[in-house]
Amino acid sequence: MTEKRCQTVIMNLGYGSLYKGFPQVTVSVLANGRVWGQIIGKLPAARKIVQLKNQFAIKSGIMFRKITVNPNQQTNFSISEIKTLAQEYRRLCNDWLQSRSFRPVADFLRENLHRDNEIHFIIQTDDRQLQKFPWHLWNLFDRYPHSEVAFSPLCYERVSTSVKRDRLRILAVFGCDTQLNLEADRQALENLSAETIFLFKPTREVLNQQLWDEKGWDLFCFSGHSWTKTDVGGIICLNETEKLAIADLNKAFSAAIKHGLKLAIFNSCDGFGLANALLNLNIPQAIAMRDRIPDRVAQDFLTSFLLGYSRGHSIFTSVRQAKEKLHSGDYCFPCASWLPAIFQNPALEPINAD
Repeated sequence: MTEKRCQTVIMNLGYGSLYKGFPQVTVSVLANGRVWGQIIGKLPAARKIVQLKNQFAIKSGIMFRKITVNPNQQTNFSISEIKTLAQEYRRLCNDWLQSRSFRPVADFLRENLHRDNEIHFIIQTDDRQLQKFPWHLWNLFDRYPHSEVAFSPLCYERVSTSVKRDRLRILAVFGCDTQLNLEADRQALENLSAETIFLFKPTREVLNQQLWDEKGWDLFCFSGHSWTKTDVGGIICLNETEKLAIADLNKAFSAAIKHGLKLAIFNSCDGFGLANALLNLNIPQAIAMRDRIPDRVAQDFLTSFLLGYSRGHSIFTSVRQAKEKLHSGDYCFPCASWLPAIFQNPALEPINAD
């Protein structure tokens, strides 16, 4: 496989907000671990975008709930309405990102990024609203067909690990599956050339024990029900009676990361809190969904992502390709391709499967 040259953009939004604006946005372009250039810009407040974001979340949430409960239910009216909101979302986002105080940043990026390169665009922020903001709608990305967005916390550090394995090692956890069909997820993982341990509706004790395995894991994958909760980050349903947060297994996940855990995938609803919790433990990368996700979309995403990842593509490229395939099914699940998101520790180089 021919590898593309890679450039990384790190856009630090600081401590601003969509309500008050961002007085200092620092944007750096890196290649081969070296800084090519850096620029500072400003972004104004964007209250109209916040209002539209809330409208969009309500409408899409209602539609996805309908699809989850009754996949055969007609939702044409909701689909049309959501597509109209999505078009308005795109317009407002680009108006904001093309504001006069930020235009020099866009010009700087166009001058320093190369169209044929793989572009890893990392947005540094601890603001959940900004992590749910559809940055991919920025028309800047239309120029770069191999670009993908990821999110990073403002503070991070490298975890040292010397673990090297000849074969990918995966811990796959299948939690409570009420109204879900997780068979496609299982098959997608089984098709990999990897050593995979499957846990079906495990107890907390069993999961804890596996995470402490001294052989270590390269990939942790959770399929089932989850949601983000402000006070604890994120919750996963292990089985019909046990629910837990990442914080409940902090020591076990920290041990797994030190033993070589590179990537966690939460192929479940509203997993931002889960991914952020693992980033706080300095995992190299995580993938989670922005919001509720229809079962079929989750199945299609994981299958497509693992196919690209197993072929040695970077996580950025694998996610982008999987999202493009989801986009072709937008007529059934509008804006489904908006849901998957990458979370990246900038202190670590992205890790491929091979």
